[in-house]
Amino acid sequence: MEYYLNKIENSDIITEPWDHIIIKDFLLDDFYSNLINELNSTFCLDTLEKNMDKGIRTGPATLRTPVIESKKQYIKNYFDILQQPDIKTSIISKFDICIRKIQNNYNKVGNIQEGYYDISTIGHKYRVHRDSKYKLVTLVLHLAEEGDDITLGTRMYPPIKDAESLDWEKDCIKITPYIPNCLIIFPSNKHTNKCTNHSMGHTSEKTKFRKNLITFYPLLVN
Repeated sequence: MEYYLNKIENSDIITEPWDHIIIKDFLLDDFYSNLINELNSTFCLDTLEKNMDKGIRTGPATLRTPVIESKKQYIKNYFDILQQPDIKTSIISKFDICIRKIQNNYNKVGNIQEGYYDISTIGHKYRVHRDSKYKLVTLVLHLAEEGDDITLGTRMYPPIKDAESLDWEKDCIKITPYIPNCLIIFPSNKHTNKCTNHSMGHTSEKTKFRKNLITFYPLLVN
């Protein structure tokens, strides 16, 4: 666990266009390989590929599968790592907006309740948005394969209040690197000049499936 804590504590906040963290090679190599093998053995991508032409979904992914309660060893262990108190505290303490929301009371940081394996096929686009105020921090693990299009990461937009006015293509000013084993961390922030407006989508002929593990820490309210 010390390895993961060090990866987080040694990571820097990137402030443009808004606060976020990018941690490359987050999981140990063997762990990551076993995680991918479990995901591949659990979900039939061939079936998804056969249904690709039946319409493009407007949700966060073409296929979103809950995996938080998986009994498979490495899927379960991945979420267990993120549930560790030291890991949670280290991540939350990185972001000023999170400290303000919890009022320095880390008991207000809830346990992970949701975790999804997201798979998108080419043509899928999800709208520009920012997350609910009841999400403290979102964690996205990119599961790219070697040779995938690096520009399929999380899309970031100017931190303005009116997210609906932002154009999915024209207003995107940064894309996180869609590479294997890359963890993206960012808070939910609706404050002027810091709004974490983002989107996701799959627009590349170079990549068959855009794949990510998504979860978040919730804010506990009375």
